[in-house]
Amino acid sequence: MARRSPNCWTAPWPSPKVDHPVWGAAVVAAAGRNGPALTSCWDAAAALRHHSDPLARYFGADVLRCINLCDESGEDEESPFDTPLVDLFLPWVEQEEDPRVMRPLTAGLADAMDPRAERPLPALIRYPDAQVRSWAVGGLQWQVQQANPDALAAVLACTRDADAQVREAACRALLRARADDPAPCDALAACLSDPEEAVRITAAVQLALRDDHRGDALLDALDGTVDRMSPYHWPLHDVWRHRQDR
Repeated sequence: MARRSPNCWTAPWPSPKVDHPVWGAAVVAAAGRNGPALTSCWDAAAALRHHSDPLARYFGADVLRCINLCDESGEDEESPFDTPLVDLFLPWVEQEEDPRVMRPLTAGLADAMDPRAERPLPALIRYPDAQVRSWAVGGLQWQVQQANPDALAAVLACTRDADAQVREAACRALLRARADDPAPCDALAACLSDPEEAVRITAAVQLALRDDHRGDALLDALDGTVDRMSPYHWPLHDVWRHRQDR
């Protein structure tokens, strides 16, 4: 894919579809630059925050979050993009009015390591757009792991969200909740009867990884029916490996 000048991002767009593969490829190509070209890309993407077209703002936010997410700094190194992203996204998320743009903004904050990024997440789990709520609840995992009672209460409530993808994200966020607290496992067990299969399987997987056997029958029923192309292949592999390591 030919590299385009960042200046061309401000030109009128022919109504691109954000879920189209070309959109994702364009984001990855922009975020995959190296050296000075990456700095230029960051600046151009950040400038799109003030664009009148929400799709341009969406693209800018998506590129910025992808740059930070794909940063190859080592685990012991601080990402050079994490703090600038949070500096930019915190005021942006307060002012943004388009739900589509809120999705990459919330995703970027959910993935950021800067503790300040956690501030808007509890409010965002009540946002009208389900994708925003899903990203926000996923971003609360660290607070849940740190036994933050407010974060845990928020995630528990999200297991009863009207949208299946939010309920599924909430199940995942409960994995590392305190082992001596029965509430996370009880909420996961309640999700075993969810009308959506993906939520039921995710809940059963998290229960198994927390050494709670209430979802075992559901997982055992999948034995021999899941191939490597299934979205359940790797979660079930994690359960198998966990059981082997016990």
